[in-house]
Amino acid sequence: MLIGAALLSMGVLWLLALATWRQAYGRVGPESAHVRRAHRLRDYHRQAGLTGADLDMVVALDLREQLIEDYARVIPANQALTLRRYGLRARAVTSLIWSLLLALIATIVVLVAA
Repeated sequence: MLIGAALLSMGVLWLLALATWRQAYGRVGPESAHVRRAHRLRDYHRQAGLTGADLDMVVALDLREQLIEDYARVIPANQALTLRRYGLRARAVTSLIWSLLLALIATIVVLVAA
């Protein structure tokens, strides 16, 4: 039983190591690219004759659309990585509970046999 508890404990450590391993999450940005795009959009729409609030509204809508596309591009990959981590953590907790249970049973057996 102690061997089983030890093996499950090693499994806990292995699963936690996998769950906390650094992942290549997708990222929206870089921010400097969004700032450059905002300046280009502002210049473009200003040359088209827009000014004031109309100019601000059109630039904001264009930037909003770009950010939505950027988020839509990175969310599926990030979600898959996060779900994998959640699964590994759940398996680690399950293994931890079983290893603690086996260690408790082994302790009781040793105490009763003594």
